Amino acid sequence: MIAFVAIGILAGAVSFATALFMGASFWFALMLYSLVGAASVLVAAVIPLIVGEKTARGAEDPQNLPVPEPVSEAVVEPQAYLAQGGMRILAVDDDPIILGLIPRIAAEVGCADTTISSSGAQALSLLEQSFRPYDCLLLDINMPGIDGIELCGRIRQIAAYRDTPIIMLTAMKDLDHLDRAFRAGASDYISKPFDVIAFGTCLRNVQDKILLSQMEPPAEAAPATTAAPEAEDWIVPAPGSIAGVETLIEHAALQNYLIRLSGVALSGAYVLAVEVERNAGLAEGPVALAPVVAAISAAFTKQPCVLSYAGDGQFIVVSNSASMPDPSALERAIEDALRTQTGPTLAAGLTVNVGMAVRPGSGRTLRAKTAIESALRLSASRAAGRKTVARAFGGLRS
Repeated sequence: MIAFVAIGILAGAVSFATALFMGASFWFALMLYSLVGAASVLVAAVIPLIVGEKTARGAEDPQNLPVPEPVSEAVVEPQAYLAQGGMRILAVDDDPIILGLIPRIAAEVGCADTTISSSGAQALSLLEQSFRPYDCLLLDINMPGIDGIELCGRIRQIAAYRDTPIIMLTAMKDLDHLDRAFRAGASDYISKPFDVIAFGTCLRNVQDKILLSQMEPPAEAAPATTAAPEAEDWIVPAPGSIAGVETLIEHAALQNYLIRLSGVALSGAYVLAVEVERNAGLAEGPVALAPVVAAISAAFTKQPCVLSYAGDGQFIVVSNSASMPDPSALERAIEDALRTQTGPTLAAGLTVNVGMAVRPGSGRTLRAKTAIESALRLSASRAAGRKTVARAFGGLRS
């Protein structure tokens, strides 16, 4: 506002001096000073508003948004195009205002290559026609036709997008939508109305992780004399690879799931670790953990859960209940389900240890890290305690 007034004073002074120089009376020059000054302030204030409104109106219309020029995949390497124009983003939402806002936020954090789509069907068509996969997908949930959760599940079935970050941008904040979105393959979940700065930071973090992973040197080829896999090795199933089991998600996604919990969903949530140990009688060679995942999922049919593999035969389970589960009862339920699915041989060759459950804290920053570390310590303590009891009582189960 001060700048507009300054412009008016300057324009008025120029007109005042010019009128006196041309021989006009003092009062005429003063009147001219007032008129020119006021008109200059009005023009200076109104023009930016008109231009801004036209720009915003154009951005709200998906037809008016710029479409990035295709770049030959053979010419530009992933590292190069990420460094030059940021990651390729596909945003899917039926709200034209959101579709106009996302490219602006993305451009502010260095992601200038954003494609928009107003429906799930159109998004699938864009994914099929794109000669170079998108690096990040932003999906609304509540859309006509194919909703965002169904769209997420379909995208995960496309080979090129099994590991692509998928962020849900939605007004749905209830636990049911949160659970179903992560089970469908969502990497993160941001509620509308979202904080522009926080959303921009989220995009920047995703881009940094993608760039870092693509800049890592390729793994060296194993020598021809590589020894046989150690007996402790596990064959870990990928999320979505077990028919009828949707509970297994990526470990990073599970951490984001914990961070996004709020309200009643957070107060009733608990985290526990399930550790699988190989018994001496089991034949040597890697052990497939897919039956274990199915058994854990079956043990939580009354309390829906999500789980992820944390390494070294350990799983993290997040579920929701007013009362904490009993570790011994869960161990028996998982082992019974494992015996039903695989028979007595594999079930007898594995020991399942379930640690005490912990409630996640209220602070978002360290909530996931603290809860997961505590759950892993408790499962390790449970395993050590059961071994001590077994040795003391001649192999009796605790």
